[in-house]
Formats: sequence, C-alpha cells, structure tokens
Amino acid sequence: MKIALTLIAFLFSSHTFATIWITLSDPASGKIGVIGASSGYIGDYRTMVPVDNHGIAVVGSWYLGKKQDHLISVIRNPALTAHEATAEMSRLINLDSHKRRVSFVNARFENASVPGRGCHANNKYCGKYEDPHFTITGGGLVSENVILAARDVLADARTEKLPFECRLYLGMKAVFDAGGEYKTIERVALAVDDLSVNGDNKMLVWFRKGAEDSLLKQLSGRLSTRGLNCGEL
Repeated sequence: MKIALTLIAFLFSSHTFATIWITLSDPASGKIGVIGASSGYIGDYRTMVPVDNHGIAVVGSWYLGKKQDHLISVIRNPALTAHEATAEMSRLINLDSHKRRVSFVNARFENASVPGRGCHANNKYCGKYEDPHFTITGGGLVSENVILAARDVLADARTEKLPFECRLYLGMKAVFDAGGEYKTIERVALAVDDLSVNGDNKMLVWFRKGAEDSLLKQLSGRLSTRGLNCGEL
C-alpha cells in the first residue's frame, strides 16, 4: 500500500471518548481531507485510514486494529460511490457500537457519513450534516449548534476562496467556538491528500501535549510554517 498524505496529529492521554470529524473535498484545488477532534483516540491509524489518491476514511473514537485492512480494500474499490463505500465500511466494523461512526471522502470528491446508532449513555448530542462537498459527524457534542456552526463556515462563499487546509482549520475552529464536546478535547488530527500528485508527501505525525485551548493555536502555527496563514472569516 502506498500512503502519501500529510497527517498532523496532536495526541494526549485520555480515558473518555467523544469525537467530531469533518471531511472536505475541493475539485478546484484537487484536494481531499479530514480534520477531527476528540477526547479519545484519534489519528495515527487509530481512527483514520488514508489511502493515497483513493480516499480517507475515519471512524468515531475506536481503535480499528486489523480491521483497517478491510477498509483499505473498500476505499480502493472504484466501483463504489462514497455512500456505498461508507455503508460497507460500517458493516465491516460492525456498526452496532455508538463509537463506530464512519465518514469518508473519496478521489471523486464525494463525501458520505454514517452517524452511528444514537449516543452512549449520557453522551449528549450525536448527529451529522452531509453536503456534496463536506460532512460533519460527531458524538458527545454540547448541542446541535456545534455541527451547524461548522456547516455555516464550510458553506460560506468566503471560506471557499481560502486555501484548502484553512477551510478545514476554520471548520474545526467553529466547532471549538460553539462549545465543541462536553468532555475536554485532547486531540486534533488533520490529513490532506493532493490528488494531482502521487507520493506528494511522506506521512508526517506529530505528538504534542497541551490544553484544549492550545490545540488550534498549535495547528495554526504548524500551518503557518507551510505558508498557510488562515486568519479569521
């Protein structure tokens, strides 16, 4: 398997689980990507399966283990639409668990999401928003307004003019600004694939420690080192 994506992850220890993922595609730039935030495991192949120039699948806070190999074969199958692929991946990882939400963006710039089957115990709000060019799927959120805030940013015409990575960043910033998860967010992960290039970047992973209010600052700083100064809307 050839993997050539950029992955930025800030990971911290945790004993609780609540997660939100955003998928995004942009035919104009030729890029697809995901950004996620969680109080549980995220990134580093724990909940993310990227396949260079084919697609990126993500699931809720749950360790994929060996089942990620099965997801790779689905991601690489060109006969499946994003919705068909997402349904098949949810079947393969047995989506009877509240933790196993599945979102997917493919190389045809299609986005799809399965939100899971309700919230676990008192895990607050769970839900999704699906658009042809992005999805927002989360569990353990403080309210529906978290998803709606991210939707408004990603659908804003001003956002569409920004660099692709900044659109993902600002979508997640809207999540944080709207209150995010009812548990403390301890991890943020970002992955972007330029579909016009084969093997464009070796996968890069960063592990950092810090408080919830420092995560986006760290990500913003990382993006700025690549000439991406996202600012505000």
